[in-house]
Amino acid sequence: MNPTEQCPKCGNYAEGHPIGSSTGKTTQVLETVGVFFDALVGDDTWSGQDEYNGLSHSQAGYAFRCAKCGHTWMKNGNEPLYPSDEIIRQHKQKKVNRYWKRCVNTGGGALFTGAISAGSFYYCYTNESATPRKVEGNFFSFYQDFTVYDWNYLWYFLAFVFLIAGFICLIYIVCFIFAQKKYTAVKKYSLHPYYDKYMR
Repeated sequence: MNPTEQCPKCGNYAEGHPIGSSTGKTTQVLETVGVFFDALVGDDTWSGQDEYNGLSHSQAGYAFRCAKCGHTWMKNGNEPLYPSDEIIRQHKQKKVNRYWKRCVNTGGGALFTGAISAGSFYYCYTNESATPRKVEGNFFSFYQDFTVYDWNYLWYFLAFVFLIAGFICLIYIVCFIFAQKKYTAVKKYSLHPYYDKYMR
């Protein structure tokens, strides 16, 4: 029974075919015939050239092709045969760019909401929530002077904004820290350890 492995790209399971066996030789013959068709149509659709990233059919192991996404890979016994460095490098760069974009977005969000929170706090700190005003006595107060307050509704609104923006800013900071750690972790991997960690 041929082994099966999970596709590193889409997660679908694919059956491996022995390389160098009758199945492998048949495939090699078909690809050789396919070169003729490629010469006619001007591409490598039929021959599957570079299908297994330059690994020859004489190598012992299994070749896998995902029926769902078309991804191909090889395995030599218990040791994986890696795809080309360019494929791994492109995959790694996409992931690095994604985490970098996440760092920029969360860092920018933290700065923006932090500025709003700081501005709201400054206004509340430098202004009163209510201003007392003395009113002369009248008939209803038995002609006794009394104090009323002119409420500063903007102060209360900005106090609410300060709390909400500060909470959102804290969330952005936590997300930025996690994104920055992921970015650093992915970037430090060399190609083959990266493949084993993120692509298998």
